[in-house]
Amino acid sequence: MQGSAYRVFDTAEEYLHTVRAAQVQAAVHERGTFRGELARIDFSRLWLQRGSENLARSLHISIPKARAPIFFLTDAAQPSTRLSGIEVQPGELVFWGRESEQYQRTDAAIRWGAMSLEPDALIRAALAILGHEIFVPAKTLVLRPNEHAMRRLVALHHFAGALAKSAPDVIAHKEVANALEQAMVHAMLAAIDCSEEKAPASGHRYRQHILERLEAFIARNAGRPLYLTELCESLGAPERTLRRVFTEQFGISPTRYLWLRRMHLVNRALQLADPACSSVTAIAMEHGFAELGRFATAYRQLFGEVPSATLRRKPDFVPRILPSSYLGLIPFELRGLPASSTGSTQPVESEPDSAEVEA
Repeated sequence: MQGSAYRVFDTAEEYLHTVRAAQVQAAVHERGTFRGELARIDFSRLWLQRGSENLARSLHISIPKARAPIFFLTDAAQPSTRLSGIEVQPGELVFWGRESEQYQRTDAAIRWGAMSLEPDALIRAALAILGHEIFVPAKTLVLRPNEHAMRRLVALHHFAGALAKSAPDVIAHKEVANALEQAMVHAMLAAIDCSEEKAPASGHRYRQHILERLEAFIARNAGRPLYLTELCESLGAPERTLRRVFTEQFGISPTRYLWLRRMHLVNRALQLADPACSSVTAIAMEHGFAELGRFATAYRQLFGEVPSATLRRKPDFVPRILPSSYLGLIPFELRGLPASSTGSTQPVESEPDSAEVEA
């Protein structure tokens, strides 16, 4: 059904749930009040979206096979973003692979645009306009269109988004919508067609392979504590490689992630335990925490209450273990990054040393 909409959101969950042509899981890791704006236009064939978010965040993005989307940054002055370890700058284009899954991370506010067609519609339109077919790639590509084509695409996208926000009655006119859709499809195809693929940095594919094995390993061991040594042994990768993978993808070290994961496992175990039969000491030690005083202090900083309070309180909702498919999406309060009123972040404690991690 054709139509347009513009909304302002104060929660990231509702905002991202509204995004089309992708399934998105998110974690905002910057302190502040979230504000997201999303303009959407559904033409007869083309879906257009234009969004902005004011806080740094990480996403896990799954692309359905029913759509062939592209993505780009709409403000030439904004910082780049990272897509599964590849830097995406203003002026570049992401052409999503069929049924691909990617991590995207920003360290600042982001303003973005997206467009999608059905795969068959993409092929037919390319054949008609360009004289040859364009297929959905098997893997996600970061492309560099020529400057003129990209500038035209961004300008048309801005114009369409402004209409959705301020003049939806204009888009509702059938012939206006048809003319704008034709121009947008032409600009989209021209940008893809005149692009060069951006080569990933050296070692990128190897690190992606490590990440895939890491996700599988965590999925096989859901619910039990994991430690850096066994992670390195299982994956056949040294600590420096894992550190680069984690830092590149998620902005967090593997040691920090595993420590936070154990803290989260303790939190869940305490919520599920019977206080008449269990103790904080026993549960903490079952998850590898030997320095109980230090554990209790860190727990309170992370979860806002002492462990015994969690054990005594009957929960209304028990959170899931950090999902293996979204292992990078640790909410900022679980990262241990409370922020000041200016938005800067400081760790609640130093990263756990190897003795504590392996305890």
